[in-house]
Amino acid sequence: MGKIQPTLTGNEIVDNALIANYSNQLQKSLESLGYDVSVTPEHFLDLDNANSDKYIFDQKVVDSLGLASLSNLDFIVVDHSDLVWGNTSAAQDELTGQSFSLS
Repeated sequence: MGKIQPTLTGNEIVDNALIANYSNQLQKSLESLGYDVSVTPEHFLDLDNANSDKYIFDQKVVDSLGLASLSNLDFIVVDHSDLVWGNTSAAQDELTGQSFSLS
């Protein structure tokens, strides 16, 4: 399949800034809770060579890709407006409630 670049707003520069902001906010919120994690923004995704522990996807992106194409990934789906506005509470709650180690 190769690399894909789902769009959030239709503007690559804006999308990159939104993804970077969300990633930064999530890392800060997890660190404030004592988790030692690395949240890495990734705007281009190669589904055939995905290697992160966990991915976070915008609901609109999941809707456009379809769940079947993401079946090999461990991921969290967040509401589009949460990603756009940097509201990380849903992802933070799901990550900190998981039974895996974030460190």
